[in-house]
Amino acid sequence: MTDEEHPISGGQEGKQPVTLPVEPPKHMPYVKPMLYVKQTAGSIDFSFKNYKTQYPAAIPLVVCFVYFVVMVLGGVNPFFTTAEDCLEWGGGQRESIYVDGEFWRLITNVFAHADVIHLMSNAASYVYGAMFLLEIMSPGKVVAVFITCGVVGSLVCSVTNSYVFLGASGGVLGFYGAFIGYALLDTSVFQRHKTAFYVALGLVALSILSSFRVGISLTIHAVGLLTGFLIGCVLPLWKQRNGD
Repeated sequence: MTDEEHPISGGQEGKQPVTLPVEPPKHMPYVKPMLYVKQTAGSIDFSFKNYKTQYPAAIPLVVCFVYFVVMVLGGVNPFFTTAEDCLEWGGGQRESIYVDGEFWRLITNVFAHADVIHLMSNAASYVYGAMFLLEIMSPGKVVAVFITCGVVGSLVCSVTNSYVFLGASGGVLGFYGAFIGYALLDTSVFQRHKTAFYVALGLVALSILSSFRVGISLTIHAVGLLTGFLIGCVLPLWKQRNGD
């Protein structure tokens, strides 16, 4: 007998039970959002605990933000920075590097940014690109890819151009290049992350097209991307040979 059937006995045996019509459920207050909030909070907390070992991958991004804050506190306009300001705060330039011997600029320029829009666009691209790479390599290797691609891009730019350059774009595009190269040589990665692979291709195409605008270094973008691609191609072969 179900909850919907309620027999009523009239005291006589053999009578068929009478089934009362089921009343429609009364409208109840909608309380699910509160439950969802609790579940979501638990999921976020669980996620933080699971991925806390990947936090070191965010170190270069944190350095970029701190560097920019120091620049602004030092008097730099956060919305418009001159070439002189960029050079004063660690930007790269051929003469400063090779004539004045300031080779540290090959590294500092990677973390310096011209304005807040430049910083935020690179930060968004960094987060998205790092998410790709964290699927296939450790946080330490992600940081190594960023620094390597950024410095190599700066080195080539300093030799081939005379303008002041700065920004994390070379290292960030290295993320996408490394992911694409890795996925092309490792079919299992390609099958698992096929959508991410095509998204990475689209973002790379947009970045290269935007590099032809005035004020953006095509050299750093292209070299950073190519360096990352080569790293991505080498890593699967390295793993096959060394089992790591």
